[in-house]
Amino acid sequence: MIINFECSELTESTVIESLDFIITILDSCSDMTQLIQSTLYLFSENGHALTSSIILAIGQILCDVNSIVRLFTDNKATMVEMIEQALFKNQEYLIQLLESKKKLVTTDKKYTENKLDTLSFLMLASSAVVGPMNVTRANMTKLCIDLIASTGSNIFRDSDIKAVEQVFEKNQKLCTFWNILEDAQIIPELFLKTELLAILLDDAYRSKTSSTIIPLCEVWSSTSYKIIAVAKEGSIEEQTQLLENIVQDNVITPLCTELENQLRLVVFDRAGIKVDSQNPFQQPPNDLKSLINLEPITIIDSVVSIKYRTADYLSKTFYNMTTVSLYNWMTYGEMRLVAERRHSLDTVEDNLPIQTLEQGMDLLQIMRNIEGFTREFSYDINTQMFLENVSKSKHLTTVHVRHFVNSVRTHGLGVVNTTVNLVFQFLKVKFRQFSEFLFNDNIKSRLIKDEKYFSENKKKLDQKFPYERAVKFNKAIRKLGLMPDGASTLLDSFRTLITFMGNSLALVRNLNTAQSVYSGEIVKFLPDTDDLPEFNALVNSSSLQNNKEVSECASIADDYISTIVKSFKNENSFFNILVDVFAAQLTRGQAADHLARFWMILPAMCINFVEYMMVCKEKLNKNNLDGAKITDDGFPIGIAYCLEVLGQWDQFDSLHWMDSVLDYLAGQHQAVAEQYKAETEENLQTTLSLTMKRLESTLREFQLLNFNISSARIFFQRSQQTNKEME
Repeated sequence: MIINFECSELTESTVIESLDFIITILDSCSDMTQLIQSTLYLFSENGHALTSSIILAIGQILCDVNSIVRLFTDNKATMVEMIEQALFKNQEYLIQLLESKKKLVTTDKKYTENKLDTLSFLMLASSAVVGPMNVTRANMTKLCIDLIASTGSNIFRDSDIKAVEQVFEKNQKLCTFWNILEDAQIIPELFLKTELLAILLDDAYRSKTSSTIIPLCEVWSSTSYKIIAVAKEGSIEEQTQLLENIVQDNVITPLCTELENQLRLVVFDRAGIKVDSQNPFQQPPNDLKSLINLEPITIIDSVVSIKYRTADYLSKTFYNMTTVSLYNWMTYGEMRLVAERRHSLDTVEDNLPIQTLEQGMDLLQIMRNIEGFTREFSYDINTQMFLENVSKSKHLTTVHVRHFVNSVRTHGLGVVNTTVNLVFQFLKVKFRQFSEFLFNDNIKSRLIKDEKYFSENKKKLDQKFPYERAVKFNKAIRKLGLMPDGASTLLDSFRTLITFMGNSLALVRNLNTAQSVYSGEIVKFLPDTDDLPEFNALVNSSSLQNNKEVSECASIADDYISTIVKSFKNENSFFNILVDVFAAQLTRGQAADHLARFWMILPAMCINFVEYMMVCKEKLNKNNLDGAKITDDGFPIGIAYCLEVLGQWDQFDSLHWMDSVLDYLAGQHQAVAEQYKAETEENLQTTLSLTMKRLESTLREFQLLNFNISSARIFFQRSQQTNKEME
C-alpha cells in the first residue's frame, strides 16, 4: 500500500486504510528494535563477539527504522490530521455504542442494583468519551466497560466487546503514536557500544553508501540523549565529543585524504607529470560528491557539516603545504580551484603573512648592497624584471615589480625615498669613475679627433657618422691593452660602468611602479583623490579643536593620505630629481669640458655592446652558461640617463648613428649576397651564408638597442608643467 501524504482531502476510507497500515509499520519498528536489543543481550550474555554480517544487519535495521521515523516526522502535519480524524471516528463509534446500551438499560423500568451499577458505568463511560481523546480518557472508558462485563450484565455482545477492544487498542497506539515512534529508535544497549557506530560508518564510507550515515548518527544521538537526560548517566558534552570523533575518524578524515589525493592527481595530470595510471574500468574512481554534499549531521546538541569540515581541512592543508614549499604555491592554487569547481568547496584563501609567499628578494637586502645587485643582475626593460646573471643553484633568481610591491607593503612607502637616496650615493661614485674615464688623454684625444672629423665632413658623410670610424675607435682602444682582469678592454669597463648606472636607475623605475601599485590598492577606498577634505581643518572648525590628540591624529591622517595620493598620481618624479642634481654639477665650468664629448664615444660604445650581447647569446645557444645572458638593458638606460644629465641629446641625434648602421650593414649584406650568388664552390657558399646570418643578427641587435634607448629616453621626458616650473 502507498501512503499519499500530499493528498489535500483525506477521505474516511483513506484515513482508516492508511492508519491501519501505519500502525502495522509502527508495530514492525517496535519488533525490529526488540530484535536488536535481544541480539545484543544474547551475544553479551554468552560472551560472543558480534560477527561482521550481524553488525551490518543491525546497521541496516537501524537505518530502516530511522527512515520510517523521519518519514512520519517530515509529514507530521498530515499525520496529526489523520490521527485526529481516526480518533474522532472511534470516539463517534463509542458514543453511539454507549448511547444505544443506555437506551437498552433505561427501557426496563425494573431497576435492580446491578442495573443501576451498569447505568452508572455507562454514564461515566459516556462522560469519559466526550472531549479530546487521550490515554486517560481511553483507559477510563475501557475500565467502565470492563466493570459492566464483570457485573454479569449481558448488554454487550461478544462482537461488541471484540470491536471495542480493537478500538481501544487503536486509540491507545494513536494517542501514544509519537512516543512509540520516538522509542522505536531508542536502544539503550547502543549507548555503551559506540564501537558499532565506528564499524558501520567505516563500512558506509568504504561502500560509498552515504544514505546510511545520517540515520546511524541520529540513532546513536537520540539514544545517548535519552539515556543521559533520563538515567543521568554520563555527560552530554562528553558523549557529543565522542560521537563527533567517531564521525571525524571514520568518515571525514578518510574523505579528506582521498579528496586531496584526487585533486593532486588531477593537477599533476594537467601539468603533464607522470603518476601511477589507473584504469577506470578496472578501478573506477570514487564519486565523493554524495559524501561531500550530505546534509549537516545533528549529533545531540551539535551539528557536523562534512562539506564545511572538508573545506576547512583543505584550507589548512593548502596553507601549511604552501608555507613549507613556497615554490609549489601555484600547484595548491590549482588544487583549490579544482575543489571549488568540481565539489563546490569554498576554501579560504591563504592570505599568508608578508614575506612568505612569492616575496622574492627583499628591498632591504638590495639596499644593503646596491653595488653587488647592479653587478649580479641584468635588467629587461620590457618586462621590468631583474634576472640573475650567475647562480650556484639550478634556478636563476628573478625580481619583478610584484616583489617590490611586497617590499613596499612590508616596510612602507618611506623605503622608496631611502632607496632613491642610496641610488644617488651610488651614482655619485659612478659619475666620478665616468669622469675619470673621459678625462683619460687617450680617450679624450681620440674623441676630439673624431668630433673634428665629423664636423668638417658632415656634408660628405650625409650627416651620418661613419660606421667604419667607430670600428676603428674600438680597435684603437683595444690596442691600449687589457684591464687587470686580463679579459676586458678599457671600453668594456666603461660599458660595464654605464650598465651598472642603468641598472640602478631601473631599480628606481621598478620602485616607482611598485609604489603606484601599492598606493592604488589603498586609493580605491578614497571617494575622490582630487577633492579631499582636510581632517585637520574639519577638526579646527568643530568642537574638538582644543583636543590635542584629535588634532594630531587628523594631521597624521592628512599627511598619510597626501603621501598615498602623490604616490598614486606619480607626482614624485625621481628620475627628474636624479637628473637635476647631477646636471647642475656636471654641465658647469671648465672642469666639465672633458664630459662635453661623451656623445661622440657612443657609436663605438654601441658596437662594443652589440658584440658583447652576441657573444653572450651564442654562449647560451651552446649551453655554455658562463657569461651567458639574454638581456642587459641597463646599458641603454644608462646611455639615455647620461645624455639627459649632460644635455647632449641634440648632439647624439646629429650623428644619425642608426641610419649609418643600417646603411653599412645593408651594404655589407648586399655585397655578401651577390658574392653568394656568384660563388659555385659549396664550402665558400656555406661560409657566405653564415656571414649573412651574422650580419642579420648584428642588425637585429642594433635595432633592439636603438628601440631600448628610445624607450629609456621617455623615462626622462618632463611634463609641460615641470618645464614651466624650471623656466
